[in-house]
Amino acid sequence: MFHKIDDEIRVLLYKIELLSTLVNGMLSIQTVLLLFKLLSDVHVLAAVVMAIISFIITYIATPFLIQFFIQRGITGIDVHKIERPVRAEMCG
Repeated sequence: MFHKIDDEIRVLLYKIELLSTLVNGMLSIQTVLLLFKLLSDVHVLAAVVMAIISFIITYIATPFLIQFFIQRGITGIDVHKIERPVRAEMCG
């Protein structure tokens, strides 16, 4: 039990140290090594990988969805622009 608590405290200290170095604007070898230490935790690594995969899928799928919605007539006027362009309604 104490081993798990020690690991959680270690990860928390890594996060605090990483944030403090990033806030100070010092991107050094130490910061990169600290980031790798933090990513050595399986749960953090899985979360980062899933975030990257989600970004790639969204980045690739959005243009296709925009064209699909425009072809189906699911459009609206962008009221925040002077030209009032027609945009796909559910794609921003």
